[in-house]
Amino acid sequence: MIIISHVKINLLTAQSGDPCKSFFKKFFTISLAVPTEFNVNVAVTPHFPRRDPTAASGWRNVLLAKTDANILQELDPTTLQPKGYTTYTAWNPQLSGIMTSAHEHFDTNTGEYINFLQEPGPVIRTRVFTINPALAAGGEVVCTIVTRLASYMHSFAVTDKYIVLIACPYYWTMGGIPIVFTQQVASALEWHGHLPVSFYVIDRATRRHVATYQGDSFFVFHIINSFDLARGGGGPSTAPPASFSSGATPAAATGGSHNEDDDIVIDLCAYRTPNNIQEMYLDKFRTGTTNFEASHVRRYTLRNVRQVAQDQSSMLAAAGRSWWQTMAGWLWTAPTPAPAPAAAAAAPARHASKLRRKSSRPASAGGPDGSGITNTYPRATYEIRSGLGPEMPVIHPAYARRASYRYAFCVLASSRMPFEALAKVDVVAGTQIEWRSNGCFPSEPVVVPRPGGVDEDDACILSVVLDGAARASFVLVLDARTFTEIGRASFQIGGVVPFGFHGTFTDQLGGSDP
Repeated sequence: MIIISHVKINLLTAQSGDPCKSFFKKFFTISLAVPTEFNVNVAVTPHFPRRDPTAASGWRNVLLAKTDANILQELDPTTLQPKGYTTYTAWNPQLSGIMTSAHEHFDTNTGEYINFLQEPGPVIRTRVFTINPALAAGGEVVCTIVTRLASYMHSFAVTDKYIVLIACPYYWTMGGIPIVFTQQVASALEWHGHLPVSFYVIDRATRRHVATYQGDSFFVFHIINSFDLARGGGGPSTAPPASFSSGATPAAATGGSHNEDDDIVIDLCAYRTPNNIQEMYLDKFRTGTTNFEASHVRRYTLRNVRQVAQDQSSMLAAAGRSWWQTMAGWLWTAPTPAPAPAAAAAAPARHASKLRRKSSRPASAGGPDGSGITNTYPRATYEIRSGLGPEMPVIHPAYARRASYRYAFCVLASSRMPFEALAKVDVVAGTQIEWRSNGCFPSEPVVVPRPGGVDEDDACILSVVLDGAARASFVLVLDARTFTEIGRASFQIGGVVPFGFHGTFTDQLGGSDP
């Protein structure tokens, strides 16, 4: 068994005087060209397919480190030594853009990796693409969304039928052009909390952007899971319990699955603002003045996707606007601020057992694309499904895109520290159980399913924990079912693993699924 530790930032040695050297500012540092040295430190994927003309199949699987920029670093799978840098664009010129997600999705059914690339400029082009060794070109653009504003998106949602980009109002200023001069993404991002969040829905079958939903402003780093629910004609047996019913009447089926409509369900860790990024300065930790905003697990539902897609398509056709009229309004008409969120929606949950469903207010005039064709968008509603503080969520890998999934394993934050405990969140009951130890600070949990296991929580949970009193790190092993400690694997005396973001598990004998 190999535990991969790949993050090279150490809070104990970072300097607070230069914002670029704070924890998250390093995370936001990019270069516009393939560099000779770069800190690719966010996530790691084993068995990622890379084109190789010298290989018999034309492909070879590599261990790949990634960040939120279009920079990839291949690592030696045995020694973890860097082997060089590349980009998605170098693999396929169609895959162009600067910003991407470190959290690509792998669909075990189709064998494809799914991600996006954003290209800044006067207009923003977000190219959703796939990489699949079964394709002649290896990778191809599925859909390009052109917008006037671009959000920082660390992750996104994928279901069996749809891809959903969640655009929070954390926008690149001037289309991201300041990046060219500062080469700092953080310098080109501004929060506009009076504007709504847009959910862009792409149909995987038709390869088109088919619908847009909106919700009151929030910020998200990490999606937990997402899945489709059929409405009418007999939905899945794993539909949410009656207490979480949306209250909507399912559309009646008139003779077959093609008449069913779909809901998209997305679970994520939501914040009211991105202010936590500014809390990661070293001097705040040293002086004890950190004040981290608490997150909650929210379950967002996008209802009646097919009907919404049909209605929005009809409105575009009925508008009959010429392309230059649409572009003129889209480029130079400032968006009208959305109404302020309801006070109750901004208030944090007091108890994990209290589940509440929120509905956003109507959207402002003009859509996120600035077309002005409609003054309302269908609303994304949400329910709170956790207590305070979950972040860095992971699930059993076999339960991705499944409505029957129930558990998310997370770190817990407090106002003082972003990594203070571990939690097993029951997203159905809305409860959570915790592991914590005084003076210990855990990293993102990693789920290791038991070979031959049947249940979702028949697994071990691994986390690299910093013991502040001992000034050393250890690997914690928890029983995923009871969330109690099984054991610890210690490093040598004084051995410290720096705080990081995301890890993975693989074994020497066969490796894990990507």
